Amino acid sequence: MLLIIALLMALTAVTVALSPRDRATTGTTPPPAATAAPDDAASPGEREAPAPGDSPLQTFRADASGQLIRLDAGDRVLLRVVSDELETVQLGTDGEIEVVDAESPAEFDILAEPGLDAAVRLLESGRTIGRVTAQP
Repeated sequence: MLLIIALLMALTAVTVALSPRDRATTGTTPPPAATAAPDDAASPGEREAPAPGDSPLQTFRADASGQLIRLDAGDRVLLRVVSDELETVQLGTDGEIEVVDAESPAEFDILAEPGLDAAVRLLESGRTIGRVTAQP
């Protein structure tokens, strides 16, 4: 089982490394100039805002810990994880897995179900950087 997981993580990392990096086709627009961070202050993943009508955006940094998102049941949120290094992010113990690097954030569209309590984990380093919880 561990071998299969390692193989899937390696395949995901290779796929991300080979995917085109053209941001013009993502459909996202940068935030207005008044609220935009200077180009050298944030990674590309932190500077891009969600499109109108998308779920509210929450960002976790891979180099931090103890981050928390509290939701009410039925709420929807877009969780973006940004990192300066290549890392694999998992939501919960058996949830979605996304790859993140300095140019491409990991994103999870979360619909909060009652009792949701999911750790946001970095698989390579074995660290938990935060949690997403929901109350009934």
